[in-house]
Amino acid sequence: MIWLFDFSDTLVTGSKTWAFDHAFPDLIHENNLPFDPVSFHKITLKAQQKANETQDEAAVLDEMFASLQWPDHLKKELLKRTFEFYRPKLFDDTIPFLEKLRQARQALFILSNTNQAPELAHEFGISHYFESIITPKSCGGAARKPDIALWDCLTKQMSTDKLSANTAIIVGDDPWSDGAFASKIGLPCWIIDRSQRMESLRGQHPVRWVQSLLEIPVSNTLNI
Repeated sequence: MIWLFDFSDTLVTGSKTWAFDHAFPDLIHENNLPFDPVSFHKITLKAQQKANETQDEAAVLDEMFASLQWPDHLKKELLKRTFEFYRPKLFDDTIPFLEKLRQARQALFILSNTNQAPELAHEFGISHYFESIITPKSCGGAARKPDIALWDCLTKQMSTDKLSANTAIIVGDDPWSDGAFASKIGLPCWIIDRSQRMESLRGQHPVRWVQSLLEIPVSNTLNI
């Protein structure tokens, strides 16, 4: 069995998770911003989808602030807080799940849009679990997921018959990047939705949803 993991917000907290846990709540509280939980959830979920599909983060942020009716000048503050104060950390279920896979003698790879993934994996002491860590940078500036360029880069390292739908599976954190990537290649995909922010999307995408890595069965994994 071959496992192809995303990195940020799958194995470690990404800037997106940090923003929802810290930057947004602080910004709302300190500036007394209008906030309706239902509207905020719908608007930010739509923004997340568009950011993955278009990769035009500036335009997405403009539309999101307009929809939330928040002052434009706070966009810079949100970005500053996210990029200056965000620090990644391992999710609690990461090492237990990787250990479980290692004991089952599974082959593990990282296919991530995060170019810092190799350095961060080494820093967190998990790089030894993976046979290779593939990013756009390590592939000579390849396109990001959901483009299949990272997959093409991986297949140059391995025999393609070892990477069929019968032997490989993708694990990620959203259906628009990781799920679409898996669909283009024809591989099954598990999506980790720890905060259950994407619960309304379930049934709309050909992926399997879980709230923790530890909910993914190691045996009979492809029976999804």
